[in-house]
Amino acid sequence: MKFSIITPTLNDAAVITRTVRSLGAQDYSRELMEWILIDGGSADATLETIKAEKVHPDVWESEKNGGFFDALNRGITGATGDVVCFLPAGNRLASRGTIYRLSSAFTNSGAACVYSNVEQGVEGLSGFEVQHSVRPGIFHRRKLGWGWCPPLTSFCMLRDALLETALPSGAIFDLSFGSAAGVEWVHRTIGRDRVEPAYLRIPTVQRWGCPVGVEGSDLWRALRAHRTGHFLAWLGFQLQRG
Repeated sequence: MKFSIITPTLNDAAVITRTVRSLGAQDYSRELMEWILIDGGSADATLETIKAEKVHPDVWESEKNGGFFDALNRGITGATGDVVCFLPAGNRLASRGTIYRLSSAFTNSGAACVYSNVEQGVEGLSGFEVQHSVRPGIFHRRKLGWGWCPPLTSFCMLRDALLETALPSGAIFDLSFGSAAGVEWVHRTIGRDRVEPAYLRIPTVQRWGCPVGVEGSDLWRALRAHRTGHFLAWLGFQLQRG
């Protein structure tokens, strides 16, 4: 099973080595890992830092784009793997066996989508120190109305299934929803299009610091677009978010 791992980046020279080295440390055939780097035109040493590492992108571009979700759309367009995953710059795969375990989860479950846990922490004296673990739990459709939405970085999806959920424009993420484009994608994919996910109960990604914020107005529009736009869903998302 081949994995396409998409990394959006912009001026991330200080943190990109975490991502690169976690890919190089995987106990999984490098031939079955396609790393796609979408750089938004970094003005720092991001690209030079990557070139100095042992693992290099299989597909990459470096030019101004429309931001994080536009970068993901561009990466998906170039993906050739069986499975598509998202690993933003500065995040890293949680263990050497992460990709192998994800592959096994797809094989054993027969699901088109797998999501997992994410660890959030800081850099300590001995390396990454976990401060908080996001554990989404087993999916039930009614949870969408309670604000359930695992971190985007915890999702992996079969590329064929992902492309079937595309917008009329061919894009996967709808940029009109701004910072909530990821939330809208989850509700469209798992909610509207009923792609059944499987839950892998281990951390697959480690991230430093807090996740990028979602504007309240963007979130409300995303929930309303899929008829889950009531106050409890909005509040539930805010409370459960890691």
